[in-house]
Amino acid sequence: MAAAAAGAAGWRRKRHRDGDDFIGGAEGAPGGDTRPKPSGKKAKRAGSPEPTEDPQGHFGGKPGDLVDKRYEIVSEAGKGTFGRVLLCKDQKHSGRLVALKAVRSIPKYVEAAKLEASIMRDVNRRDVDGQSLCVKYFRSFEWHKHFFIVTEPLGNSLYDYIKANDYRPLPLFCVQAFADQLLTSVAFLHDMRLVHTDLKPENVLLRSRKPLTRTHKLTCTREPTPVLAPASTSIRLIDFGGATFDSGRKSALINTRQYRAPEVILGQGWSMASDLWSVGCILMELYTGRLLFSTHDSHEHLALMECCLGAFPERMRHAGQAAKFFHRSTGGLRYWDSPDKESLAHVTRMRKLEFTVHPRDNVFLAFVRTLLTFDPAERATAAEALNHPFFVSVRGVVAPPVAAPAGGGASTPSVSSDATLRPAAAAKPAAAAKPAEPAAKP
Repeated sequence: MAAAAAGAAGWRRKRHRDGDDFIGGAEGAPGGDTRPKPSGKKAKRAGSPEPTEDPQGHFGGKPGDLVDKRYEIVSEAGKGTFGRVLLCKDQKHSGRLVALKAVRSIPKYVEAAKLEASIMRDVNRRDVDGQSLCVKYFRSFEWHKHFFIVTEPLGNSLYDYIKANDYRPLPLFCVQAFADQLLTSVAFLHDMRLVHTDLKPENVLLRSRKPLTRTHKLTCTREPTPVLAPASTSIRLIDFGGATFDSGRKSALINTRQYRAPEVILGQGWSMASDLWSVGCILMELYTGRLLFSTHDSHEHLALMECCLGAFPERMRHAGQAAKFFHRSTGGLRYWDSPDKESLAHVTRMRKLEFTVHPRDNVFLAFVRTLLTFDPAERATAAEALNHPFFVSVRGVVAPPVAAPAGGGASTPSVSSDATLRPAAAAKPAAAAKPAEPAAKP
């Protein structure tokens, strides 16, 4: 059954993070802070020793100002809770463009930014061959009560891309390309035993700063309306403010709500596997154009998960803080005891994953099922996911023979039902025909 279009008001994506942070977003990218501009003393040009700041502690530099006698501000690329991101010319490197994250002069934000810079520095130091696909870090410094992080400039986020396409599904080859790179980046971090903890479309940025265009007139077989195409599907992972080493001290709550793994909600501890759940949610959002789990309540969230993916494993119904959400005697969710009318209508609209993914995309269904697995011990690792048959046409991975789906179906693992829409320059050699992999059971 075709995926539902994203036009219904009940499925429209809700903004769920106050003050998204940008690291090198495209010029004109939306910021998370809509407060009015401060009315203070104007900053002097050409490296003023006393730059202004607004009452909230945001750095007050503006186009033409020189930061640290080196970075000439070109424009503001974004603004969020932690500070501003400025597009600048690096005067010590022939005017090359860089993204300058100016952190608010508030101690807790400065300390968090210093930790983030330390992690970015470590990631970049280990990434000798540029294989991490994480944002490139140049340096960090303090200047006039503000802490700054300098990175490569990047384009819009995947959320911006979804929004620009009016929340319509993306062609599967786009989902495929983004999945390949995102998992490559996550695998690199996990090799370092580093958990990102906040994977979501807002934190995955297109490398190209060129505006989206309809040049390719891409269409999706599940949504025939043409969609905007990025100049390149190359991406970079950003925002390491919450990154935590797997063996380090861990907070109880991680992730933005809609991408939060079930073990986190149930208070059963978390590990690198939680990142893979988030990746699964992101890919389904790209595939359908809407949030997979649109909710702001933990009880409702778990009910949506069960409606989409089936019953929770017995072990997870009794471990950690499961008693808050499940009846010990029956194992049923407490949510069903007395849900309000609006919430009940929302949950009962939730479709099983098998009915959300187009039948011709059965290999994608099997792939995403390995990520959206309740038990983190059974969930695919990033390295395992990268070797799934779904990526055959991306990297020429040899797909092992698999059984044909029960009841008949496609005879080849067509990893992209939109393969004919792939721009010629990006086309890969076709893989040999093989029996299709059956859809995973809930």
